[in-house]
Amino acid sequence: CSDDHTVRIWSLDEEKELYCINAHEQYANDVAIIPGLEACVSVSRDGWVKVWSLENGALITQFHAEEPLLTCQATQGGATIVVGAASGRLHFLRLEYSGLIV
Repeated sequence: CSDDHTVRIWSLDEEKELYCINAHEQYANDVAIIPGLEACVSVSRDGWVKVWSLENGALITQFHAEEPLLTCQATQGGATIVVGAASGRLHFLRLEYSGLIV
């Protein structure tokens, strides 16, 4: 994640950037891999939580908290995404999906 509002997905095996996503309207403050899925979650001061496909960089889903967001973490399979806000609040989000992420 970056202060240029982007989320960048890298291949560590190939040592190259795969995708540069214009993810947020303000600083992308944190990004976390969702264990067990080919996905990651990002948060920003713009209040958005966004889930991205690691396979193709596509937006899978999003949630707006209406307050600046600073940090995030996800449990195995994305069952729960925990987001920390600038206010000190924690948001617990449940990622539910059917089928494969495309």
